Amino acid sequence: MYEYEKACNEQDIHTIKSLWYNESEDAGKEERSSRCDDWFPVLSDFNYTIDDYAIEEERILGRAVIRGIQTGAYKEIPPTEKNVEFVEHFTIHFKDNRIIEYTTAPDKYSILRQLGVTMPPEAVKEEKNKEVVRQYFAALNERDSEAFRAVLADDFSYGPIQDADAMVESDFRWIAMFDLTYDIQAMHADGNFVTTRLIATGKHQGEFRGIEPTQKPFEISVTTITRVEDGKVAEWWGEWDFAGLLSQTGLMNSPAYD
Repeated sequence: MYEYEKACNEQDIHTIKSLWYNESEDAGKEERSSRCDDWFPVLSDFNYTIDDYAIEEERILGRAVIRGIQTGAYKEIPPTEKNVEFVEHFTIHFKDNRIIEYTTAPDKYSILRQLGVTMPPEAVKEEKNKEVVRQYFAALNERDSEAFRAVLADDFSYGPIQDADAMVESDFRWIAMFDLTYDIQAMHADGNFVTTRLIATGKHQGEFRGIEPTQKPFEISVTTITRVEDGKVAEWWGEWDFAGLLSQTGLMNSPAYD
């Protein structure tokens, strides 16, 4: 990671490209182009600093701070010569110590605001709602139960769970059993509702319905819908590939499902 950070700050494109697995991998040019060097034509005095990260087997989930002066066009916004500083969340998937997939989520609302772009109130609200959902999953990935509780509304609701504290207990019980980590793939906001597509990874590391841990890993798709009210998660729905989890961890044919 820090080799990548150093290459970004030195604007060493050759080294940045060399950190990718190879040109024939599934992560094609579109994915590989989502790198710090995308900002080189936009920002002078470019600085890339890794602020925090967590390692989950062959994946790194983290946060970086990007700084610079907008001397190039950004999304049809001509150069403003303004200083900008914003956070970028990233997920990196490695193979043989090389990057095969790199996804980022820069705080576009913050960038536009610093460049003097006035966004419609509804668009601002939707961007803030998406940030609340990012905080929701970040707290789970960081195993921070206090931060997770703080993002939930007091009258939080999820199916039979009608209490925020009960949701904290439930989610962290699942983390204890399956070592869950969430990787956001896409988000869409519509008013107070945010739809999120994720990849959940982990392994069966705790007793589940009387079954001892198999220590087998899994990777499944998850889709969630979140209702945000006053900057808090008020209601949540989730669709899991639970069958995939059971199959990959060897639990599908366990006695609990006879």
